[in-house]
Amino acid sequence: MAKQKLSAADGLYILSALLMLMGIILNNETTLSVAKFVFCAGGVGYIVYRIKMAYRGEDFRLKRLNRLYAYCGALVILSAYLMFIGNNAFLVLMLMVALLEFYVSYRAEKYKKDDA
Repeated sequence: MAKQKLSAADGLYILSALLMLMGIILNNETTLSVAKFVFCAGGVGYIVYRIKMAYRGEDFRLKRLNRLYAYCGALVILSAYLMFIGNNAFLVLMLMVALLEFYVSYRAEKYKKDDA
């Protein structure tokens, strides 16, 4: 089996996800105020990745799924705001982001295989 190299964009996505996860864990387990900024740094990286990897083709199904990624970005911004004001509802929003990411990645892969 051939080993695939990760692109810089994929590295950005992985780093952003780890920063957001680390920010959430630090925010819930400690009183460090830096946790909010770690989460925000991950959120910015996530949004940059989603903008960079946006679908620009003609398939309306993939365009619709890409719109869900935009909603995920908005939910990440709202989660960061809720984290800064001290509301724990940001955890629910991040769960929604995770579920939407899972759904969209599964459906987009299916549509890409159907087109091939």
